Amino acid sequence: MAIDPTWLQEPGVASAVDYDRYGTIYEPRNVPPASSLVSHEPTLEEAYPIQGHIGDSEHPVEPGRYHLYISWACPIAQRSAITRKLYGLDDIVTLSVVDPIRDGRGWAFRNVPGSTLDTAGNGFAFLREAYDQTVEGTYTHRISVPVLWDKQTHTIVSNYYPVIPRELAKLARFGTTAHDNLYPEDLRSQIDEAETWIGEYINEGPYRAGFAKTQEIYEDAENHFFQSIERLDGIFARKRFLFGDRLTEADINLWTSLYRWWVVYEVHFKLNRHNLLHYRNVARFVKELYHHPAFQATTNTDHIKRHYYNTQRPVNPNGIVPTGPSLDWLNE
Repeated sequence: MAIDPTWLQEPGVASAVDYDRYGTIYEPRNVPPASSLVSHEPTLEEAYPIQGHIGDSEHPVEPGRYHLYISWACPIAQRSAITRKLYGLDDIVTLSVVDPIRDGRGWAFRNVPGSTLDTAGNGFAFLREAYDQTVEGTYTHRISVPVLWDKQTHTIVSNYYPVIPRELAKLARFGTTAHDNLYPEDLRSQIDEAETWIGEYINEGPYRAGFAKTQEIYEDAENHFFQSIERLDGIFARKRFLFGDRLTEADINLWTSLYRWWVVYEVHFKLNRHNLLHYRNVARFVKELYHHPAFQATTNTDHIKRHYYNTQRPVNPNGIVPTGPSLDWLNE
C-alpha cells in the first residue's frame, strides 16, 4: 500500500498525531483496515504470522545484516531491546524507535525526543510500510513491534515476538559481551512453564483488567494478577531471579511488565489492591534489574507513560498523563 502523501510531514517523517482526522488505533478513521483475516479470536501464530528465522536459507547468520524496529513504550518490544544489549549487539543489530504516540495510522517515525526516524535506510514514515513491503498485497494482520528486519532482502524476518530474542542469540558470537544464553537448554522446560503463567496473568492480565467491559471480567483478571504477584514474592524470597542466579528470558519478560505496573498499570489499569512496594521481594527484583545497564539503557519512563495514557483513549479518554509516580525508591 502506498502511503497517502497527506500522512507525511516530509518524506520519511510522519505528520503529527491527529486523533480528530485518523481516530485511535481502536477506532481508526480514514485508514485502510489492519485486522486479522480470521473470523475468530486469532491465535498468537495467526496474529503474528511472519515467522522467519535467522539461519534459514533466506536469512543467513551475518553480522550487520539485521535491524530491530521497536517502541520503548511496549513491554514486549523492550524484551528484544534488553536482549540486544545483553549480547552486546549494538553494532551488529541496528535499531529504530517509533514515536510512542499512535493515532489510527499506527506506529510512526517522527522527530520526537527518545525516538528515531527509520535508520535501516528504507525511508519508512510508518511501520505499516515494512509489513506491506514484506507481503503480497496489503497486510491485514496486526502491525506490531518488535519487528526483526533483514536489510539485504528488505523484508521482515519475524514479527513473532516470543522468539525474536532467541533469534538474536544466534548473533551473540559477534557481540561485545560473552553473556550466557538467555534460553539455556537445561532450563527450557522450566522457562516455558514459567512463561505460560507469567504471560497469562502478569503480561496479559493487566490489559484484560484495564480494558474490561464488565466488573466480572475486571475482577477475574485483577484477582489472577495479584495471586501471581503473591506467588512471585514467594519465589523471590528464596531466589535472586526466577531460576536462582541465572538471568533468563523469563526474568526479562517478567520485569518489563512489573516495571510498568509501578509506572502505569496500578492507576491506568486499576491494579491498586496493593502497590509494588507491598511485595518486598518482588520490589527487590525490580530494583536490582532497574540498575542493570541493559535494562537502564532501554527503559524510557516518559515514553511508557505517554504511550499508555495518551494512546489508550478507551481507558483514559482525555489523554491526561499523571505527573507521578515517584521513582525515588529505585534510586535509594
